[in-house]
Amino acid sequence: MNLQKNVKHTIIKVYEHLFEKTFQADSGDILHYIYRKGKSNRLIVVFSGFAGYSVKGRYNYLTSLMNIRDNVLFIKDDLGYYSVGTYYFGEKCTWLVSNIVCELIELIRRKSNSNQIITCGSSKGGSAALYYGLKVNAEAIICGSPQYKIAHYLTKKRDNESTYWKDIFSYIEGNGYGLEEIDNILNDCIRQYRGDTKVILLYSSKEASWGEDVHQLYSDLKDAGLLDLDYSKDLEYTVHDEIGTYMKKLLVSIISGI
Repeated sequence: MNLQKNVKHTIIKVYEHLFEKTFQADSGDILHYIYRKGKSNRLIVVFSGFAGYSVKGRYNYLTSLMNIRDNVLFIKDDLGYYSVGTYYFGEKCTWLVSNIVCELIELIRRKSNSNQIITCGSSKGGSAALYYGLKVNAEAIICGSPQYKIAHYLTKKRDNESTYWKDIFSYIEGNGYGLEEIDNILNDCIRQYRGDTKVILLYSSKEASWGEDVHQLYSDLKDAGLLDLDYSKDLEYTVHDEIGTYMKKLLVSIISGI
C-alpha cells in the first residue's frame, strides 16, 4: 500500500514538473496552475483543499480527472501563511488574488473555446468552488463538505491549542474584513447571485461540520433555488477527511451526467 502511494506521489510530482505553469497578473501576484486540454466545450475548474497540517498547498484530483474528455484547469492555493492557502482570498482580503483567479479562469475559458464552466473542490476547495463558481456564473458547482463560515472554522477551539489555524485567519483578515464579514462572504454571494447555476453539495450529516455550518449552507442554497437535489448526496461518513475519498469516486460520474 505504501509502495502504491509512493508511486502515485512520484507520478504526480513528475506531472506537475512537466505541466505546471504560472500566471502573473498586472498586480504582480502569481498563481500556479495546470491546464489539460480536452475535447469538449466545457471547462472544469478544480480548487484545492488544505493538504495537511503545515503542508504546502497542492493540487487536488489530478489523477481522478486525468482521462476526462473535458478541458480541466487545476489551480493551486499555495499562498499565505506557511504557504498552505488562503481560500484563494489573498492577504488581508485585498481581493487581488480573487481578481487574478477570475482572470485566469477567463483566459483558459477563451483558450479552450469553452462556453460552459463547472467548478469543483472539497473542504477549503469546496468553499472556493462555490465562491468562484458564483462569480463566473458557472453552469454547475460541485462542492464537497465545504466550510461555509470560514472565520468560524479557522478560529474555533481545537484540542491542539497551536495558533496554526488562527495564524491562517490572521493572514486573511483585514481591510474591513473581520470575523463576521469573512463568515458572511459565501452567504453574501448566494444572496446576491442572479444567475441559474446549480450547486451539487456532497456532505455527511454524521460529520461534525454538518451541524456546525454545512446544514445552514444546504438550507440557504435550497431557499435560493440553487441546490441541485438530483445530485446532492448525504454520504454518511464520520471523519471530515473522508470527503476526499468520496469525491475521487464520484467526480467523473457527476461531471459526465451534467
